[in-house]
Amino acid sequence: MTSLVFWHGWGMSPSVWDTLIGELRAVMPDDVRYDAMPLPGYGASALPDGDPVDGWADAMMASVSEPVVLCGWSMGAILALQAAARHPDKVQRLVLFGATPAFAARKDWLCGMPRDTG
Repeated sequence: MTSLVFWHGWGMSPSVWDTLIGELRAVMPDDVRYDAMPLPGYGASALPDGDPVDGWADAMMASVSEPVVLCGWSMGAILALQAAARHPDKVQRLVLFGATPAFAARKDWLCGMPRDTG
């Protein structure tokens, strides 16, 4: 069985994936499982303590018990990249939409948003 896990972007909800998941169900084998998860702080989930990216990725992966294809969009993609680095035994593949390894520019990643963007 293949499990596709979907993580939404900042300011969104898991329902952003509803149409895509519906279309995938129409063309994918019946043994594929789909799970659109809320990011920490969305829905009923609390924000974990500590480093936001590490803590959020770890919190999201706590409910993942088997290797999955992890699909992330925007902030969900940033967390998916971190989850794959921190939990390689649980992430078979990554599918990233609107992805960047860092949202804000920094010394080692100049392609992010300028820090003074308001």
